[in-house]
Amino acid sequence: MPALSMKKILKMIDKKQSFAKQNLSLVQLQGKDLSDRDFESAILYSADLTGANLQEANLRFCDLKDSLLRTTRFRLANLREADLQGARVEEADFWGADLTGANLCEITDIKYAAFDGVTFFEANLTGSDFSESNVIQQAKLNKAIMKMVNLEKAILTKTIMEGADLSEANLKSSILEGANINSVIFKNAKLSDANLKRVMCQRANFAKADLTNVTMQYGDFSGANFEGANLEGVNFDGANLRDVNFKNANLKKANLSGAHLQGANFEGAEGVKLSS
Repeated sequence: MPALSMKKILKMIDKKQSFAKQNLSLVQLQGKDLSDRDFESAILYSADLTGANLQEANLRFCDLKDSLLRTTRFRLANLREADLQGARVEEADFWGADLTGANLCEITDIKYAAFDGVTFFEANLTGSDFSESNVIQQAKLNKAIMKMVNLEKAILTKTIMEGADLSEANLKSSILEGANINSVIFKNAKLSDANLKRVMCQRANFAKADLTNVTMQYGDFSGANFEGANLEGVNFDGANLRDVNFKNANLKKANLSGAHLQGANFEGAEGVKLSS
């Protein structure tokens, strides 16, 4: 389908017509008011939407790959299964938007974007860089795919990411205090010096992850898997470690005082001394 001409696009905007399934590739709509418009399944590849208002717009299945979305307003927009791979989102406002199933791989300039209250259910954020940011604090990331994502020093306090896949992610020095990370996959992830105080972390998989000097006080890790993980210097004071698998883990200098260890498996673990 050939791309619409700029003249045709502006006429459709004036008449408040639907852009569903239309080709708007490379379009320049900086600062335009496109709120509550229908862009379902539209192609906006490499479009410039800088400063545009797309509040409550329907962008479901929309192709926004490599688009310029700086300061764009997506409040309460429907972005379910939209493709934003490689988009530039500096200072974009996604407050309350629905990004269920969306592709957010390699989005850039993300540090100052706003994602408060966003739903990322089954979204793909692989390779995105959230380092040193608080943009997804208290966001809903249930079952989100976040393999190799950079969350170093990120603030994730009280974030809900139950069932998410954070394999090989970088979470060094991140703050997850009070987060719901039940059943999250952290295989081969880097979590050294992170704060996991009071987290809900039942049945999470930390196999071969680096958790050096992590604070895990009073968290619920029951049924979690730490097989082969590096837990040197971890503070488990008061944590629930019932039925946890520590097989072949490094627990040198780990603090297990006050932890609940019923049913825990320490086969082959290093550095742990338990009273008989």
